[in-house]
Amino acid sequence: MDENPPRSWKVADFREPRLRRCNLDLDSVDWEHANVVGAGMDGFVWRVYFGDKGPYALKLFWDPDPHDVKQAGSFAAQRECQNAALLKMIRASVDQATAEGSKTPVLVLADPSTLEDAKANFFGFAEEVRRTRMREHFGTHRPNLVEVAEMPRFAKCYGWLHFNRREVFPRMPRRVLPHSIRVGKHLRSLPPERDTFIAIVYEYIEEGENNVEAVEKVAKFLWLAGFSFSQQPLAKNWKSGVLIDHSDIVGPGFYGWQKHFYSRLSAKSILAE
Repeated sequence: MDENPPRSWKVADFREPRLRRCNLDLDSVDWEHANVVGAGMDGFVWRVYFGDKGPYALKLFWDPDPHDVKQAGSFAAQRECQNAALLKMIRASVDQATAEGSKTPVLVLADPSTLEDAKANFFGFAEEVRRTRMREHFGTHRPNLVEVAEMPRFAKCYGWLHFNRREVFPRMPRRVLPHSIRVGKHLRSLPPERDTFIAIVYEYIEEGENNVEAVEKVAKFLWLAGFSFSQQPLAKNWKSGVLIDHSDIVGPGFYGWQKHFYSRLSAKSILAE
């Protein structure tokens, strides 16, 4: 069960997705037993327990503000929070349709290819579209529609947190302190003049082989829901057939969505090193 479910999933919510704040207390993290999972262009990730709850993946973003983004690209914290909120609403919509029976299913275009197609499918998950404007939402030409009856597994997101380095760092062993890393030509680190950052809490996914069928099921679902992958989807962003880095996808109409990258990708192309 989602510990931090969306309050509503209407068209307005899909246009401006807002992830709720995490209910877990950052002060309860047992840093002595935390482990570094990794670091990348967007941030630093730990495997942690909040008291006796866990494990969770806690991701701290390097950039605390859009104005701090020096490289050309998106504000990672915003993209991940938006995507997490969108996936929560999509799941809530699918679950609600299932609970109500087959009278008002989620319907999407079977072979979307344009931005207009992507948006039509994306907003097809909105509650009022699903319930009252299903076919009208797609125009008068009666396109080939398919029902979305289930949603594949994604890493659950438990919300965002404020992370104050002056308060948290003194409690952390040196081995888990976030350190600067080089990603290609870029040196990534926490800006020394800032104290407060944004973090996001995910379900921790154990290491495991990426099952091709599971990856392709997720890729197909995202395509039908209107999402495009980033320019270079990374194999390291998947564990046990689960997408663990939500910055790898972009919803239609959001910064970074490109028609060129909007297609049904194969597991081979997604998992290519």
